[in-house]
Amino acid sequence: MKTLYKAKWILPGNGVVLENHALLVENGVILDVISPGGLNINDCEVVDFGNAVITSGFINLHTHLQYTNIREKKFKNIVNKLKRLVLYFKKFLIGVKPKSFVSWILDLMIEYICLTDREKQESFEQGLKQALLSGTTCIAQLSSEEMYFETLNNSPVKSYIFFEVFAASEETSDKYFELFRQKYERLKQKCSKSTFLGISPHSVYNVHSKLWEKISEYSRKNNVLIHTHFAESREEIQWIKTGVSEVNKIHEFAGVDQLKPTKTKLNPVSYLKNLNLPYKNLILAHINQLEPKDYPELAGLGTAVAHCPRSNMILHNRTLDVKAAIKAFQHRIGIGTDSLCSNYDLNILNEARFVSDAGVEPLTVLDMLTINPAKILRLDHIIGSIEKDKQADFLVFNLQENETCTDFINKQKPDSVYISGTCAGL
Repeated sequence: MKTLYKAKWILPGNGVVLENHALLVENGVILDVISPGGLNINDCEVVDFGNAVITSGFINLHTHLQYTNIREKKFKNIVNKLKRLVLYFKKFLIGVKPKSFVSWILDLMIEYICLTDREKQESFEQGLKQALLSGTTCIAQLSSEEMYFETLNNSPVKSYIFFEVFAASEETSDKYFELFRQKYERLKQKCSKSTFLGISPHSVYNVHSKLWEKISEYSRKNNVLIHTHFAESREEIQWIKTGVSEVNKIHEFAGVDQLKPTKTKLNPVSYLKNLNLPYKNLILAHINQLEPKDYPELAGLGTAVAHCPRSNMILHNRTLDVKAAIKAFQHRIGIGTDSLCSNYDLNILNEARFVSDAGVEPLTVLDMLTINPAKILRLDHIIGSIEKDKQADFLVFNLQENETCTDFINKQKPDSVYISGTCAGL
């Protein structure tokens, strides 16, 4: 049965605005985008949203859903103490941050290790639910464990799973790459039409040069996407320049060799170039420690960027010059939430408003939520915009009488979420 979805506004992507158009959907696929003069279609169900705007479903380009419940669990243990302290130290509770980025990572590692497998699974599923509520219909998920694969593979939400890898020596590089390769090739055979796999070498300071070589070779040969954290913290920049920084505490905690840079006295972009990676297959998360003058050189390599604006500010009090980044990277920049351990929530609309408040036009922000990350993940043939023959992943935002189509960005959540033509029960 065909269904015609009508609304006052449709924002299909790429800066286009359509008034009084409709989507014709059958079997989860958009058959056509119908203009006002062609809406008299027989033999189809009609759903009229009235004064509303329809957008494509949002894509979260960088997240770790497995950490969702950690902060909640930790806070429950100290809530009674906080209630007492708040009476005396209110001013000290505003904007409390960890002592350093490395101390935050170590706390996160300890908290996560202490979770049972059941708690990890519940944490992950809670994160997925929260993401869906804000209109996220596709996620780029980073984790080392295989345990979340089945949840995503059976979910209507489309997913790109990047398996994290670490190595501090040549020997462990061989071992951990082989474990990844076997997992990747085995699970690739089980992937649904909505699940895709990649690799995530965690960061330059947690991955030995030998492992980078193996990842690069495999990526070039098999066209596998690579997603890594890059230029995220001051500690990382110091490690690249001198070979020593607080990140060495992470190696010590993990009980591995102290990893050294392949070269020192380099800026981050030069260091990245020194690794000789397949840059057009590379997605860099954060890059908030770079200066705007570095963006064109990095963009010239063909890399893509996952911008996590609120996480950057919360952990580092520093974010991108997003207008300069958009100019440099063009369609190769999208938005992510990162994890709930470094953010207030997993609502990607709140990230969108943060970017909009920096002076970026709402239609450009919408592309950063939809068609841009779809292109980065090489899924733009099926999602990312409202076009004929693409999956009917779309959101509906009801508007007040005085609101316009771009006011979707000021909403807390969509009123309806459709994935492959089916309304998700939120």
